[in-house]
Amino acid sequence: MSTYLTEEEQIEEIKKWWKNWGNFILTAIALCILAITGYHWWQQRNTRLTEAASTQYVQMISNVSNKDSSVATAHANSLISNFSNTPYASVAHLLLAKQAVDSDKLDLATKQLQTVVKTSTAPLFKQLARIRLARILNAQKHYTQAIDVLKTVDDKSFQSLIAEVLGDTYLAQGKKQQARAQYKIALDTLPKGGAMNRPLLEMKYNDTATI
Repeated sequence: MSTYLTEEEQIEEIKKWWKNWGNFILTAIALCILAITGYHWWQQRNTRLTEAASTQYVQMISNVSNKDSSVATAHANSLISNFSNTPYASVAHLLLAKQAVDSDKLDLATKQLQTVVKTSTAPLFKQLARIRLARILNAQKHYTQAIDVLKTVDDKSFQSLIAEVLGDTYLAQGKKQQARAQYKIALDTLPKGGAMNRPLLEMKYNDTATI
């Protein structure tokens, strides 16, 4: 397996990764929103997510499913502008980041993800943003920054993905021993829902074996 990829190849790798993990991430986001909404309803009965925000979120997801990116972008920007203190705004930033990557605008995607890391109150969203941000930084060969981003673990349920990205980062630097150690952690902590990723992880682990 080639250690060094061109920037175009690295961007394609990011796109493939997001596509493979898309359903899992959308499900996790939906569950997180339900949990957060329920928590705030119980904790602060006089403050709940407005019906307008919920409606726009549903419309945004529907537009994404229908591949109507321009309308989805409009809903995302509206959620960020009008409901910045809700979980919906974090989801909107994640969506805009994905669209930016699809358009090869990595700097724009970086800004969207950094906003989630700094402002989101949901560990799941913060962790997703860190993982995606680290992958973009790797594509830009900012390896030290990528490692720094992943040093903070917001949601331990993503430990396998975190370790895999760290392994990719070390491998890109030519540090096979460190990469192999992280791939081992990724394999050991791989959740049942990520079983499809095991063959790839095993290949990465085996390819970093030292003679």
